[in-house]
Amino acid sequence: MHAEAWKIVLFTMQIAALSTVLILPLGIATAWLLTRPGWRGKALVETCAMLPLFLPPVATGLILLALFGRRGPLGAWLERAFGIEFVFTWRAVVLACAVMSFPLLVRAAQSAFQEVNPRLEHLARTLGAGEWRPAHGATVARPVWGGSASVFVGGSVSNCCSARNNAQARAGMPLGGISNEQQHRYR
Repeated sequence: MHAEAWKIVLFTMQIAALSTVLILPLGIATAWLLTRPGWRGKALVETCAMLPLFLPPVATGLILLALFGRRGPLGAWLERAFGIEFVFTWRAVVLACAVMSFPLLVRAAQSAFQEVNPRLEHLARTLGAGEWRPAHGATVARPVWGGSASVFVGGSVSNCCSARNNAQARAGMPLGGISNEQQHRYR
C-alpha cells in the first residue's frame, strides 16, 4: 500500500477507537439500566437507544447535521460556548460513527448483563452490601467476557472493518463531508 493509503487506514482506526471510547460509558450504563425490570420510561429509552438501527443512515446523518450545524441548537451552542465547529470536521465523523455504533454496543452489553443470575445480587444484599455494591460486585464484575465482547461486537473498532461501515459512511456524509456547493447551506 502507498503512504496515503496507510494514512487513511490510521485515520479510520483513530476515529473508530475514539468513537468507541466515547460511547462506552453511556452504552454500558444504558445496557445495565435496560436489564433492570419494571421502571417507567424503559420502552422510550430502549426505542431511543435502538433508533439508529432502524432509521436510514442518511436520515440519521441529516438529523445530526440539523442538530450540530452552525444554525442547529447544539452546533450553535458548541460554537458560541467553546468555539468548537462540528460540521465538516473529523469530530463529525467521530460523532456519526458513535451514533451508528451505540445500539450495537448497548445490545451486546445488555446480553452480557442478562446472563448474570439475579440471585447473586440478592445474595450480596442479604450479606450486607448496599444497593450499588451488588451492582459492582455481582453484576458488573461477572460479565467481563460479555462486556469485552460488547466493545468489539458493538463498538466502532469492529465496525470500521465490517459491512456496517457502509451505513456509517452514509450517515457521516451529510455531517462530515458533502459537496462544497451544499456546505454553504449549513455554515
